[in-house]
Amino acid sequence: MHNMPNNRMADSGDLDNKPASPAASPVPAISEEEKTIAQACLSDFESGQYGHCITKLNNLASLRPNDFKVTHNKAVTELYQSGCTRTDEFRQALHHICQQAQVLLEDSDTVEDVDHAILFYKQAEIGRASCRERV
Repeated sequence: MHNMPNNRMADSGDLDNKPASPAASPVPAISEEEKTIAQACLSDFESGQYGHCITKLNNLASLRPNDFKVTHNKAVTELYQSGCTRTDEFRQALHHICQQAQVLLEDSDTVEDVDHAILFYKQAEIGRASCRERV
């Protein structure tokens, strides 16, 4: 199993009341119901209950379809559920998330906030993990 350091879910504090970025589709303020679901997701993730976490994330995604943080958390959880072996699927999911957030990984000028920087970092981590697999 390849350990993917620093891949973590955004905790409920990361789901704040501001849009993900000025360029991305507006993300509505988080409701108490959504915050409760997000906290339950984090608890499931931290206890290794990835299947339960994914079920809750799917529910949260239906409530917040334009929130790339939810999509990101689902991708990270699916990666961990696979024992960090499905890096190709994670890379594809990350590409989709970047499109959703309107972030071009080829252009570092698109980094507008911390959330975007995390996407760049995760892409680098996946590249590094893929290199280790080939050695």
